[in-house]
Amino acid sequence: MNKNYYEILGIPEYSSEEEIKKKFRELVKKYHPDRGGDPEKFKEILEAYQSLSSKEKKLFYDSILRDARLYNFDFYKNNGVIRPKTLSILGIATYVLSNITSVENLKGILLMPLWFILLSQIFYIVFLVLAIKYTWKFKFKFESMLLLFSSILLFVFQFIQEVTLPPDGSLIIIFTNITKIVNFLAYFWIVVLLWKIDTYLSRFK
Repeated sequence: MNKNYYEILGIPEYSSEEEIKKKFRELVKKYHPDRGGDPEKFKEILEAYQSLSSKEKKLFYDSILRDARLYNFDFYKNNGVIRPKTLSILGIATYVLSNITSVENLKGILLMPLWFILLSQIFYIVFLVLAIKYTWKFKFKFESMLLLFSSILLFVFQFIQEVTLPPDGSLIIIFTNITKIVNFLAYFWIVVLLWKIDTYLSRFK
């Protein structure tokens, strides 16, 4: 493990927000380049403080640190578990794939074969399960639940539409369109978070 921000700042892991801030100010006085300090050391101190400067950031960093200690990062490679960044790319590919499968001709008939549509749905479910698992683990519970519930609601509303064939402007169509927007935002929010999680984990490579 190359970096431990607590060690860089010279503080214990149970330090309070105020204690972290106090120690940071001491180190700034000592290592700031304008005062003759080491620029590289100061850069390290600044990076460490930025990752521990608030309760939310500290909680996130602590979860990353704990995971790095447990798995030593090679866990993903040695145990065949997909990395968050790979999962993030899979999420983008799955979204593109799902849009391709929804393309229709002038008669309203889907252009893609059934096996291709089913494959797209399988990819989506796999991404959904793994993405929620990762983000929940790293304390992004609101984002995880938003993606899960918006996906379920979207499926339900679309199923109702297929069965009832409601007219344009009906409530079910309005709710479906609203849910699509929420699901889209939640989906790509999760994709960005997965990329961010991988970036943090890579610091312990």
